[in-house]
Amino acid sequence: MNKTELLKLIENIGDEDSVDETLSQSDFAKSLTSGSLTLNAFKDKLTDPEFKSFLDSTKDTHFNTALETWKANNLQKIIDAEMLKKNPSLTPEQLKIEELTKEFEKERSQRQLSEQKSKLKDELRDQNVDPRIVDLLINRDEDVTKANIQLYLEANKNYVQKEVEKRLKDGQYTPPGSDADKAKQTENQIMKAFGL
Repeated sequence: MNKTELLKLIENIGDEDSVDETLSQSDFAKSLTSGSLTLNAFKDKLTDPEFKSFLDSTKDTHFNTALETWKANNLQKIIDAEMLKKNPSLTPEQLKIEELTKEFEKERSQRQLSEQKSKLKDELRDQNVDPRIVDLLINRDEDVTKANIQLYLEANKNYVQKEVEKRLKDGQYTPPGSDADKAKQTENQIMKAFGL
């Protein structure tokens, strides 16, 4: 129905007459009630995948909003009730204090570990050890950390000693000497290289 048809339809209506009654008798209103806007038409439309997808997205939006509202209003109460079941002798304030104490202890432990790591890096730097190895040696227990450092240094010392001995046996290292000794060594190396 366009505007001119609507104006023609309502031009004969009096000031006190009902517009709804006049419009309900129009061809347009009759087509709406007898056609596509019935309950059965709506039920038939539910099988259409595009319409069903639209309804599902609308339902999801409303469900998510309802869930968030429910969480905001009820979830903390349920958590508190469960905590009281597990620790019936503790009040909610005591439970909160216990939780904060655990959090504080965790942060203090991390801070101590960080301080210990910094100190350990300085000590290892003084002993000419690469500070990147600190993460492998450090432990929450300071005695274990010291034992790890000692073990590392001893193992590293043995490794270096074996490498030095191996290179000395292979003749790869020549200790420094006078110029005459260097010339003699160079001559020997040249003779050895030519097989003489």
